[in-house]
Amino acid sequence: MEKKSGKPISVIDLFAGPGGLGEGFSAYQTPDGSRPFRIVLSIEKETYTHQTLVLRSFFRQFEPRRAPEACYDYLRKVEEPEPARRRALFDAFPEQARQAESHSHCAELGKDDPVEIRERILRALTGTPDFILLGGPPCQAYSAMGRSRNWGNPNYDEATDQRQRLYVEYLQVLADHRPAVFIMGNVKGLLSATLAEAASCRPAADRINAFSNEYLTTCARNPARDVTPHVYSGGVTPACNPAGIASESRSVIRK
Repeated sequence: MEKKSGKPISVIDLFAGPGGLGEGFSAYQTPDGSRPFRIVLSIEKETYTHQTLVLRSFFRQFEPRRAPEACYDYLRKVEEPEPARRRALFDAFPEQARQAESHSHCAELGKDDPVEIRERILRALTGTPDFILLGGPPCQAYSAMGRSRNWGNPNYDEATDQRQRLYVEYLQVLADHRPAVFIMGNVKGLLSATLAEAASCRPAADRINAFSNEYLTTCARNPARDVTPHVYSGGVTPACNPAGIASESRSVIRK
């Protein structure tokens, strides 16, 4: 995938949280000072976290280090109600606010209407053939601590825990939109996760691998003992090998 016609490469961020992973892409600069990546849509289910995404996007509407003083006034005036401060800021810059709100969507993958989410992604891409897909589902169902709590709960039923299926929602977006590159982060327990109700009970690692002609995983351990090791799965998808996603049909993904 190459940056063409001077246009930034579009980035879609799923399970975005407050937007840290996407912010790393949007803030990246080449030696000549250009920024090759542009976040066109972030999707997050939590209301307050989504508001953070909107503010991040609003700030990015201005040239780096040239945000208006009103942005900093919003941060300083903590004694004033936040909704009023936000409204005043957005009213002062309506076009930037409109762009920021269009680039951030509050929705829950796996629960809210998948057709609406799919159409929202298509509108954000505006026909862009090559883009990058980021994200990672919540880790509670796959982490060592989460599994320990589940095992200790006699009423826990893995088959009805929708969190177990969230990585499949990520794979579904891969199948629907076929990005040139994807990066998915999670705790290392995701690689051994299975869907109990699936006929094949395929491990997540196998399912992810089926979607990429180049599949790399790495587990980086932070020296701090209270930090959970994470895995980042990255792949170059149909842009390099059109058969990469075609081998896994949509009906199989949804099992």
